[in-house]
Amino acid sequence: MRRSKFAWFQMLAMLASLVITLGIVVIASDTAARAQEQSGPASAAPTEGDADVGARDLTVPTNVSGNCFAAVNLNGTSARTNCVVRTARLAPGQYEVIFNGSVQGCTYLATVGTVNVAGIPPGGEISVANRENNANGVLVATRTSGGNLADLPFHLGIFCR
Repeated sequence: MRRSKFAWFQMLAMLASLVITLGIVVIASDTAARAQEQSGPASAAPTEGDADVGARDLTVPTNVSGNCFAAVNLNGTSARTNCVVRTARLAPGQYEVIFNGSVQGCTYLATVGTVNVAGIPPGGEISVANRENNANGVLVATRTSGGNLADLPFHLGIFCR
């Protein structure tokens, strides 16, 4: 299948956007690490009542390594994956992606987008969360721009330390 110059440009633009996003995440992580080094160790561990309770170190070991991703069709089948054991549609607009190791300590990046065809991707919203009772899983929800759950194709990337 030949792709038009416009399709190649779209793919290049999406890749550039991902690289920029990853660069921002790396810079933010490095900046936070430097700030913590400069401030020194905390005198006491924060408690639930403290305003800065979110600043605690929540590092969780992970078993996943490498470039882990999934491109998932709107019916829940996988189009392209790496490190993925299975993908599934659970209900309208609700999917799970199960990786070959724990992803609990990782960052998830997802976007609604076509997976096997060129052209303008569908509009909509997407959100991600840890999969309850499965350290290897990610729950993905896709919605229309109006906020209603709807089946939409998506891309999911996992970034672990």
